[in-house]
Amino acid sequence: MLPLLLWIALDWKAEFCGHSVPFAGTTYFTPNHIVVEVEVFPDKGEPIRLTSGQFRLRVNGKKDLLVTETPGLVAGTLKYDDWNQRGRLEAQAGPVIMGGPRQTPRFPGDPQSGRLPVPQTNQNAQENEPKKTDAEAVVEAALPEGTTLGPTKGLIYFPYRGKIKNLKSLELVWQERVLKLR
Repeated sequence: MLPLLLWIALDWKAEFCGHSVPFAGTTYFTPNHIVVEVEVFPDKGEPIRLTSGQFRLRVNGKKDLLVTETPGLVAGTLKYDDWNQRGRLEAQAGPVIMGGPRQTPRFPGDPQSGRLPVPQTNQNAQENEPKKTDAEAVVEAALPEGTTLGPTKGLIYFPYRGKIKNLKSLELVWQERVLKLR
């Protein structure tokens, strides 16, 4: 039944955002992911079920397609430096460790992080307009998943560590539909 609901969609469009996450008047950066903004316009009154997992990305005309990653996973890679570690050389001589991952505090003043506590800031200044972290923006700007009756817009994320200038062509695939982004 799901594929039938997808064919009800009247129109859809997508925009390539590179490694940038546009959200609430600010741009955030995702160095390990390509960001695509998707907007779907279903027929009036006809429900359509959307998930980011329905989309694929063809890079430079290759046969293999990239699959999306969840906003939570993308947020985790931004929040924690050691979330997706690359191969590296580590050496230990007594209590000194060289080349190990940087420890990120899990909360302000985390004793396991090896850093000094984060200084307290003025609460009145933060009450006006608290700025979102990169991880929060990635999750909040994501394509809402589930059944929708009206136009729906959001971001989807594809793993890509390369440089944007190396992307010669990009095609977004949704079921059998293909949309050229670049």
